[in-house]
Formats: sequence, structure tokens, C-alpha cells
Amino acid sequence: MVQVLPQLVERFGLTICPYVIGEVDPDMTPEPEMLLAYAKRDAQDLARLYDLDFPTNEQCQTNEGAVFAGAHLAHIADTAPNQFWEKALSVGAAYWSGGILPSETAMPDWATAAESELARMGHYLPGTVLFEGEWYWGVDRLDHLETRLIDASFGEGPVVFDKTWNGVFTPTAQKAALNLPVLEYFFSARSPYSYVGLFQARRFADATGLNLRLRPVLPMMMRGMKVPFRKRFYILTDAKREAEKAGLPLGNIADPLGVGVERVYAVAYWIQQSRPDLLEEFFRSALAGIATEAIDVATDEGLREVVSRAGLDWAAAKASLDDTAWKSWVQSNRDEMADLGLWGVPTLRFGAVSAWGQDRFWLIREEILRLQSSD
Repeated sequence: MVQVLPQLVERFGLTICPYVIGEVDPDMTPEPEMLLAYAKRDAQDLARLYDLDFPTNEQCQTNEGAVFAGAHLAHIADTAPNQFWEKALSVGAAYWSGGILPSETAMPDWATAAESELARMGHYLPGTVLFEGEWYWGVDRLDHLETRLIDASFGEGPVVFDKTWNGVFTPTAQKAALNLPVLEYFFSARSPYSYVGLFQARRFADATGLNLRLRPVLPMMMRGMKVPFRKRFYILTDAKREAEKAGLPLGNIADPLGVGVERVYAVAYWIQQSRPDLLEEFFRSALAGIATEAIDVATDEGLREVVSRAGLDWAAAKASLDDTAWKSWVQSNRDEMADLGLWGVPTLRFGAVSAWGQDRFWLIREEILRLQSSD
């Protein structure tokens, strides 16, 4: 973000006020070690996609180094803001590559005000931009900001930061020619990103000729993880604009947390055993009902609706609700996802490649093209 934000300043005549954050609320990062490991891998992938710099070694600094680096940048932001982006670029490069960092003594409570301001304004992570009430997290959400600025006549197009999705669904050589791996889709019935990603996964599978395997897991809050309000609110607003970009509705939601999720998974397990050809149709019906039609799957009336329109017999589906075998199925999916070093949904796996997010099909496409070129 430090590398690309000055481009937005130049293109759109913006002034960007930097806030240097020290610690992230631990409630917002339920698997911090997995997050750090995956975030570095994801940053490397994004850097490659956008021709940016990010080290591929594992030489980043200690926590003490982060304190000194953050304190130095907080001081620059306060005393010489016109130098901030240049300094942030050099300090960031040194931090992530094991270089020499500023050695000044950290100012007392240097991050407290910025962290409080971040919470007050309604977000929870660094690497975010706030523009007139709307948040943009990371390079792969700047396309929304660009579009907004272009539409408001702050500058001219085209949109630059659209590489995570532009051309992703263009057809490739069919699977029959290459014997490619299956595309596995780990998701939860509660996640709005999972809803968007499920329909995108089908679109992607059709374009690439891949077989799609659905791997449901319990929502994070049913796995003992915390999802505070600020996080839930951002997820919903971000998922809605990502859905709109994909041409999907989202917003009339009936939260299935708890009993609703359990009932959906019990029926899904029965379908997996008896009519696997209709499993995807059922999940498409259920997730769309939950995320766009406020269908309460915790009730017989709601669950019957999503079952019936998927072409399934309601009496047989209702009888499956007493079977708890779905729990082992869902747990095994979660265990395999954890073995990938991932915990969030949706997660994609294609052979040796795994990625987190409904916006990471481009990584799978890269691998398909690599396999095709080496065939």
C-alpha cells in the first residue's frame, strides 16, 4: 500500500493523512501465527501481480524492530508529513528484508492515539484507506476507490488495481486435455464472502473445465473464534460491493448462526451420500436464501423452501436432521483447511496451490496456465 498510494495522490489530487498503528486488537485476529505466515505469502503474490517490491526471504525483524520502526514513522507523520511516504517505503523495505532500522528510542504511547482513532472511525486493521465513510483494505480493494473517484470526476480512468479479477473468468483449455486437479472450495453457510465465492467458483469451474468439490466448515463463531462488530460490519459492507461487482445480489440476510447452520449441514450430508449431483444446487439455494432472501433455515418452513427448489424431497431431507454424521464430515474439512495453514473462508485449493478469499481465483488460474504451458 505504501508503494501504490502515492500513485493515487498524483492521479486524483488527493491528500492522504497517515496513521501508524502498533498493535491489532487480538480479538480481530483469531489465528495470529497463521495470519502472519499467510499474509507474507499473500503479499508476495500481490507484489508479483502488480510488479511491486516485497522480499521473498524470511528475514523480517523482531517485534522490537517493529516498535522502533513504527515509532520512527509515527514521528515522521507528526513532524514531517511531506516526507512520510518516502520514509515509510525505506523503513518498510528494511523491516521486511532484515535491513537496518532506525534506532531511536520509542516514544511513549506513540501508537495509542492512532489505534484509538482507527477504532473510533470503525475499522480494525492497518493497510486500510478511509475515504468519505468507506473503507478500502489492501491493494485488491483499491479498484472500488478508483471507480468512486473516477465517477466523481476526481480524475480519469482506466481502473488500474483490477488485476485480481480482470480476465479471471476467460475460458482456458478444458480439463480433459490435461487431467488437472479438482478445485476444492472450503466455505461456510454463514459467510457472505462464501456466498459470493460459491457462485464465482461455479463460473470459474465452467470457464476452466475444472471439477468443483464443495467442502463446508463451521463458521468461525461456531469454532470458538471471536468476530467483533467492527469486523462483522466491514465484512458485510465489503462483501456487498464485491457481490455487486460480480453481478450478485446481497443484503437481505437471515443469520443462520447455530441451529440454522447445523440443519443446512445435516441436509447437505444426506445429499452428499444419496444425491451428490444435487449438492451444489442445494448449497446455491441455501446460501442465496440466507444472504439475499432472508430465509430462516432454522425453521422447517425456510429449510423446506431451499430444499424443494434444489429439486430434493423435503420428507427425506427432514428425516436427515436427526443424523449427526455431518459433524465428522465438516470437521474433516476444517482439519484439511488447517493443514493448509488457513482458517478463514472461503479457501481455495487446487493441487499444491491454496488461497484464502473469493477474490483469489487468479492464483488458481495462474497455476492452470503454468500446468498447460508445461504439458
